[in-house]
Amino acid sequence: MRINAGLQPNTEVNSEVMWGSTKEAGTGRKALFLACVLGLVALIVGALFGKRPTICTLAGQCIARHLGVNVNGDIYHCDRYVTDNDYRLGNVHRQSFAEMFEGDKVEILRERNARRVDGYTDCPYLSICNGGCPHNAYIAERSVSGYDPTCCGEAALIEHIRRRVTGSLEEARSVG
Repeated sequence: MRINAGLQPNTEVNSEVMWGSTKEAGTGRKALFLACVLGLVALIVGALFGKRPTICTLAGQCIARHLGVNVNGDIYHCDRYVTDNDYRLGNVHRQSFAEMFEGDKVEILRERNARRVDGYTDCPYLSICNGGCPHNAYIAERSVSGYDPTCCGEAALIEHIRRRVTGSLEEARSVG
């Protein structure tokens, strides 16, 4: 089975490469992957029609709204940052949540994220991605060759979905 990843035109991902060829090992992961992809597509389609995305990677303003907790009680702005002390808000054994959320760390992270999103002002899809996931940008700027600091990385996917939805609507109008 091949699926169009939608990230670049004509990019295909072979599911056997992604999930392995053993049916038993790949079945649950395939279903989870497809459910996640379909959920993301549905949220993007909704956003194209003016509905606010609810998934953290598209909702924006996520700092200190989605938490990660390490086994030692350390609290992080997001589970993707667990063990990265730059994103550690505090520890439940030593501080209250109020102390963590009202502390300087949350404000510093919010300001850092706002500066990042301010760089996306020319992106036509900013109202849909809302700046995307800060962690995805964090990883991309450190490891993606040709990283573009003016886009969250979702523009090609959103444009692909927009074109498909627009084409389907135009086709339906011409038939009806």
